Amino acid sequence: FSQDFWPASTVKVLAALAALDFVRSLGFTGAVEVAFDSGPTDTLRAIVDRAIRVSSNDDYDLTVLVAGLDRLNEEFLTAANGFPTTILERSYGAFGVRRSPALTLTEDPRTERVEARRGRASYGCPEGGNCADLFELTEAIRRVMLRAEISEAERFALDPADAAALEDALCNAESSYFLDGARAAFGAEPRICHKTGSVRDDEALDHGLVEDPATGARYLLAAAIPT
Repeated sequence: FSQDFWPASTVKVLAALAALDFVRSLGFTGAVEVAFDSGPTDTLRAIVDRAIRVSSNDDYDLTVLVAGLDRLNEEFLTAANGFPTTILERSYGAFGVRRSPALTLTEDPRTERVEARRGRASYGCPEGGNCADLFELTEAIRRVMLRAEISEAERFALDPADAAALEDALCNAESSYFLDGARAAFGAEPRICHKTGSVRDDEALDHGLVEDPATGARYLLAAAIPT
């Protein structure tokens, strides 16, 4: 439950969820094509996949820009949604996150224009960073990976295809810091659906669902280790 760590790339799951939540509020799914006036064009689902599967920093920035910094922190990362302490306000890539350029959303047969949005100067995270705690990070994984088993009130409002794509990215993401320990504990190759994060000379993190291949037992884990 610690918050005394730098969350690094683990927060990319939350930014991806916030971007999907924003386009869904406008009647679109992750299949929507996002065309920034000053930036790239791609489907949101592809942007989310790269942000999680290969931990692309530029694509993380794009998910925050789609969500909009203020909407992300004031409407998605709220106590009511299960994230009372998490704040995302730092860019990891080349695009920055404070000002979302105007963009056009297209998913046949609809097109909608979203005008430029400027986020608040600061949400109070030290050094303009990102803040989270281990429980809230793991809560996001729980609500994605155990979607079929939790109450409807706990589920993120995701299109079924987006939920499946997000699960696939998590279960095929870069190697997990839990892998060696899980192999030793289970004596076999585990299934791990997760998102790592690391900063040299700072923190190494991982959070995810780890499954024992022999018994099917599942464990939700999060850990931050100083490096």
